[in-house]
Amino acid sequence: MNTLIKKAKNHLKGPVVPMTTPIKENGKVDYDGLARLTNFYINKGIKVLIAVGTTGYCYALTEEEHRKAVETVVKTSDGRAFIIAGVSHSGTMISNRLADICEKAGADALLMTPPYYHQTTNAKGIYEHYKSVAKNHTLGLIVYKTSPAILDVELFKQLVDIENIIGIKDASGDYNFAREICIKLGNRFVIISSGSMRYYLWHWLWGAPAYITSIANLVPQIEIDFFNYLKGGDLESAKKIVVEYEEPFFEVMIKYGWHQSLHVALKIFGLPAGKLRLPLVEPPKSHIEKMKMVFKEIGLLK
Repeated sequence: MNTLIKKAKNHLKGPVVPMTTPIKENGKVDYDGLARLTNFYINKGIKVLIAVGTTGYCYALTEEEHRKAVETVVKTSDGRAFIIAGVSHSGTMISNRLADICEKAGADALLMTPPYYHQTTNAKGIYEHYKSVAKNHTLGLIVYKTSPAILDVELFKQLVDIENIIGIKDASGDYNFAREICIKLGNRFVIISSGSMRYYLWHWLWGAPAYITSIANLVPQIEIDFFNYLKGGDLESAKKIVVEYEEPFFEVMIKYGWHQSLHVALKIFGLPAGKLRLPLVEPPKSHIEKMKMVFKEIGLLK
């Protein structure tokens, strides 16, 4: 097992918060707000953060904004958390440039979606896309498996030979894929479940050590409790959290779109969010009131 894999396996455990990137009312990035968010999560017990991932406007920041956002999270964390930086783009050259920036900014690892304009048509191109970024950098690279992408188990078996590729973020929602990837490649890659606690229940059973959060973006303790229940063998209590908190939470959040709703939810909880950046737009007031009602009913909002 190489050094990068060992480092990843030591750090990538439990809830991983994909951070938003707060935007001021004047349209500029709120770096002070981003620093406050970073401290909030770390002080609440979160040990792994994703900066400028798909939740953090990886597709809508300028190169300079991307650099400063990652630098802000890294500097604020000051070694208290493992920082994964997003480097997703449709162009391989641009993803390499973003990886240069994140490496220099002091990130601990990189995360990259498939090239999102071509991800369903060209398996060889996707392989070369990941290979190029991995080979050109010293940080470990986590491959983001999205539902449409033709990243199947056979393609991941090819990626095994690329030393710097250290992990798989599985957002496919496919139980059979999750089971197969954990069994066949769990020793080689760190498997990170996406889709939060409800998907992580099956990833956990097959050995995935970490997962991407949802409620923890607002109330970290709930998901820390969930993970502690799993570690302690109390599957029933973990399932109860999913049923009582996460199911109604997701039901209302996805009605207008996850990212728009999360932005609003952060403001409801008094956390930095600011203004949505186009093409995202604010949900209607009726949706926001429904969110508040559900948050109160399930006990998230006191």
